[in-house]
Amino acid sequence: MELNAARVAQMVTQQTEHFEYMERQDRFFGGQAYQYSMWNTAFERETYKWLSPLPKEAKIKLGTVELIMPHAKIDRQGKVHRYVPKLKAAVLTENAIAVMPDGKKVRYDSQKAKCQKVMPLSRALEILNTI
Repeated sequence: MELNAARVAQMVTQQTEHFEYMERQDRFFGGQAYQYSMWNTAFERETYKWLSPLPKEAKIKLGTVELIMPHAKIDRQGKVHRYVPKLKAAVLTENAIAVMPDGKKVRYDSQKAKCQKVMPLSRALEILNTI
């Protein structure tokens, strides 16, 4: 219970971008209307994640190779995402890790993290191929 209280306190004190107010849309199935919300499907819950920017000195590694990855961010589990400005979304980079010069993994910074749209690589490539 204390952990949940701490999480709520963190959420309400986190600065975020301003979001435009949007009315809920009614959906009709079998003649009955219900209020549709983002909590109705697991897919929609997974389209946004809290991502933390990396320190300037951090490096992205894939095995023994060092990657040049502008706009890289990490999620709470330390998984690396690349923010793609054209998509206005971040894409998970599988098997890449973010490390500091001393070789330790980069720590997630909840104070600097922002909630951002995240999409699978397959969807990102599909959209980018049409641009």
